[in-house]
Amino acid sequence: MLNKIMVKDGELIVKPGLLDKLLCFKMEIKVPLDHVVSVKNDPEILEEDKGKHKPGYSTSRHWCGTFVKDDEVSFYNIKSQDEPVVIELKDEKYKRLILGHDHPEEIVKEINDELKANKK
Repeated sequence: MLNKIMVKDGELIVKPGLLDKLLCFKMEIKVPLDHVVSVKNDPEILEEDKGKHKPGYSTSRHWCGTFVKDDEVSFYNIKSQDEPVVIELKDEKYKRLILGHDHPEEIVKEINDELKANKK
């Protein structure tokens, strides 16, 4: 598994897999749920120019770490064959998290359900 993604105590938590922690230079990302703008599956996002990795790891089949494009900072941890989970953020270091997950549709639904419940 590339990433463990969960919601706990009002926070979105992303934990890269063991090897990816080293490649991404990131142990985990914690974001308050009210900083999550949207969550969706977006296969086309992998076709976009990702910008420069700072720091990170990048091949034609795996992107891992921090990428900067047009002054926007994104965190990627995904392989080319994965369906991306794209999490857009506000008031955070990262504008977007682009993540691989074993069950992308399920995690998008789960997070969106939590966002709806959090707004009530």
